[in-house]
Amino acid sequence: MKNTGMPNGQKTVDMPYAATLGLRFEQDADGEWLAIMPRADTLGGRPGFVHGGALAGMLECVAIHKVQTVAAPREGRLARPINLSISYLRGATHENCYAKAEIVRLGGRIIVVSVRVWQDDPQKPVVMGQVSLMR
Repeated sequence: MKNTGMPNGQKTVDMPYAATLGLRFEQDADGEWLAIMPRADTLGGRPGFVHGGALAGMLECVAIHKVQTVAAPREGRLARPINLSISYLRGATHENCYAKAEIVRLGGRIIVVSVRVWQDDPQKPVVMGQVSLMR
């Protein structure tokens, strides 16, 4: 992850796919990281909706970001996903998508992260997933 000098604690991540998605991270009032994937026509799936692959990519990048910022990763290495389980709960329309991650289990080498993606209401997720990563 690199600090781009953006205001209000905003950061981008140095993962190529995150850059393709336009993904950025901001800290909320509680100091928690909020991921934002801005609306982009290039992320479209069926007419009027975001492609499921873009949502899955967002989920994976958010999990990696959580590990990189919280779980003291090995120097110079990104955590590597070893398993990804996704539940698509409703169609995501062409609006901004937001996500937060929570570490479920923090082991010596394996970390399990839960991620929730929503658009208008955090209580109405469009995608939920669990990512297992190796550090």
